[in-house]
Amino acid sequence: MSTGINGVVEIFQNGKWVEYDSIETPPYYDLFGCLFGVRNYAGFRPLFAFRGIPKDASEYTQLEMEEAEDHSWVNFAELTTIDWEEPAVDFDERVHCFKLQPDGSEVYDFKCSYMTGLDEIRAELQEKHVARLDENTICRIVRLKRADALGTPNYRAIFEQLKGFSEQFGALQVRLVVGFWY
Repeated sequence: MSTGINGVVEIFQNGKWVEYDSIETPPYYDLFGCLFGVRNYAGFRPLFAFRGIPKDASEYTQLEMEEAEDHSWVNFAELTTIDWEEPAVDFDERVHCFKLQPDGSEVYDFKCSYMTGLDEIRAELQEKHVARLDENTICRIVRLKRADALGTPNYRAIFEQLKGFSEQFGALQVRLVVGFWY
């Protein structure tokens, strides 16, 4: 079962917070963990975890968050202070797998917590942080950087949208309110 996110972009106008846009996007646990501490398999120090729903959130936002859990929020000014090169505190709990190319280089393939064959190489992974799954696949235990958590174009587009609003209204006048469903 996966974890999803409910998000609402709010803008402060005329003395109150007003909803501007709802966010519906596929789950991306690395970013959830990096920013909000939810599904933090990558071991990041969460920056904006479990702040709750802002007391001055718009009525729409409050209704949108009713079914969600682990609420939090972040304004755009705070997002601009993130050191995207900061490494996670811990190694990622998941194993990252790479396909070996004919020239010897590696291309990222996927990450997972469990798969067939993983138990057989887990001891080697714990000791060396690298093991061969099969003749074409290398598995590694890695420490991510915050930049790695930006992930999919969907989330980059949300950050660009927030940036655009902040240029128009001010960085402290734009925020993202989130809640998660499990």
